[in-house]
Amino acid sequence: MRVGDRRDFRDGDFGETFHLLREPASNESTHILHDWVCPCCGQSNWAEVIFVNGVLETIAVVPFNRESVARAHYLSERIYEYYESVTGERPPTYDGLQLVERLLGTMDDEI
Repeated sequence: MRVGDRRDFRDGDFGETFHLLREPASNESTHILHDWVCPCCGQSNWAEVIFVNGVLETIAVVPFNRESVARAHYLSERIYEYYESVTGERPPTYDGLQLVERLLGTMDDEI
C-alpha cells in the first residue's frame, strides 16, 4: 500500500497480524504501530501507519516510546521478538498491552 490508497477494512481486520491496544473511536483515525527492518543496515525500527476514513494518510518512522504507544490502536505481533531484543529475556506470556507496559518500564522511555 501507498499513501493515498484506500483500504476498506472492518473492525477486527488487523487482529490476525496486530494486537488490539484500544478500539479507535468512531471519529478517530486508526493508528498502527508496526515494526520494520531497514534493508540497507538491518536496523529494526518502528513506523506509525495512520488511516483516516479508510485512506492511508501517513507512514512515518517513530520511536517506540510512551507517546507512540499512547496514539496506537494496533501493535505489531512482533512485539515479542522486540521485547527479547531489548531486554535479552524471553518475553513473559502476557497479552500485548501488558507486555508493552513491562517493556516500557524496563527501558529508557525511547529506543
